[in-house]
Amino acid sequence: MRKDDQTSPKLYRFGSPLPELVLRQFNNNAPPDIKKAIHMIRDGEAGFYLSSVLFKHFEMGGILPNFSPAFFGTAGPMLKDYHFFRDGDLIFSPTRLGLNDRGRKQVKASGLPLEMLIFQYAQPFFTWLSRSEVVLSKKVTACIPETHPNRDFRAVQFYTKNNATYLRKADTDSRRELLKGAKILGHYRTVCYLLYIPRLKHEELKGYPGFLNCFGLNGPATLLWGKYLATEGSSLLEEVIASSSPRLVVAELQLPDDQSWILPPLLQELPPMPVTIHFNLAIPTEEL
Repeated sequence: MRKDDQTSPKLYRFGSPLPELVLRQFNNNAPPDIKKAIHMIRDGEAGFYLSSVLFKHFEMGGILPNFSPAFFGTAGPMLKDYHFFRDGDLIFSPTRLGLNDRGRKQVKASGLPLEMLIFQYAQPFFTWLSRSEVVLSKKVTACIPETHPNRDFRAVQFYTKNNATYLRKADTDSRRELLKGAKILGHYRTVCYLLYIPRLKHEELKGYPGFLNCFGLNGPATLLWGKYLATEGSSLLEEVIASSSPRLVVAELQLPDDQSWILPPLLQELPPMPVTIHFNLAIPTEEL
């Protein structure tokens, strides 16, 4: 319950932009190329898993469309249009933010003011964030002890074809240094992330919602990570959203050798233990 008006805080799903090819076909009355958007189905299912935990603390607020202004036919919603936000509300997204997307498999930025505000608060956590590489910032890694055995996951390069297993990792905040490292082959491991920002502050907002971003580097990884956080890892998720400071969780997951069962069109029950967490590096951070 809120302290001010005794109403429950609201949970809002941040709706990521549709892939450009899908929108183009929609506008031309052509059948959508679902292969270009299949990851969104998995992201949506990951969101369902997360919601099973989040709805213990929040009421349903709805979806915040994050489509480009061209989709709306206008400039799109301004920050002042989110007058319904209140302190304690939470915006969550099971899709990676497209902070530095280039090349293959981009998450297109909408350019809307709310997305730009989220980017502003998320950017200090990452030197680089794209489908192919994730590099944590110096300020974040300053919170990791020098003797921590998993500091070499500060910077990770991922495969972009067929799966999201990692190709390189390094104890560096330099993307260039990461790409110089030796390749790591013959495994089915990936890395997933959970970012939490308690308050998105802006003078045009009447209330300051938090932001939660749960993502892997492809659809299957995000789905499995979301399921883990809603089941075996639910206490970790509860701990994160209860924090008054920003939090970042980095986890290494063992993926199944065969990921075809995660694909439509058949809806199949997920294995009871689809992932193995090799390590979980929970990074408490101060305001960056």
